[in-house]
Amino acid sequence: MLQKIKDLFVTPPYQKWFKNGHENLSNRNYQAAIKAFDVSISIHPVYEAYNNRAAAHFYLKNYQKAIQDYNAAISLEPDTLEAYLGLAVAHTKSKNYPEALKTYNQVIIFNSYHPIALTNRGYVYLQLENYTQALKDFNRAIDLDPYNAIAYSNRGNVYYQLKQIDKARRDWRKASNMGFGEADALLLKYSS
Repeated sequence: MLQKIKDLFVTPPYQKWFKNGHENLSNRNYQAAIKAFDVSISIHPVYEAYNNRAAAHFYLKNYQKAIQDYNAAISLEPDTLEAYLGLAVAHTKSKNYPEALKTYNQVIIFNSYHPIALTNRGYVYLQLENYTQALKDFNRAIDLDPYNAIAYSNRGNVYYQLKQIDKARRDWRKASNMGFGEADALLLKYSS
């Protein structure tokens, strides 16, 4: 009887590996995190392990493996926003803008008030030179989060492409005042 009670309190092996992976991920030891999540997944594949392993791959800039793991996580739990957002960012980083756009659209279907997803989708539209849609997304993101320096800076980039230089500088200045260094560089480059 005592042994059965002890067995109830013993941590299953996959959870030990998962915990080890999570600790390594938190400590930015991404290779060790991946190895621990590999073992955890081989024993008991769960959403969290795939999602965390995807993050470790992402931080190592191995976007294709991150995409595979985010897709595996989504297949296990299709109603989770976090994995879709990670997948969209991984597609963006790998410059697969059509897939990124499709995935950001899914995120925004889940939550149309998500300023990060709107900012990121706006960036994808900017890369695709769809300035009208990019402006809509940046404007909405700024409405939702008036301290979104990245949205201001990227909206400035759209205005620059549209030859609206004063508006571009105004947005870059706002982003710069919020501490966004990339906006400082743009202001210096286009100050004349």
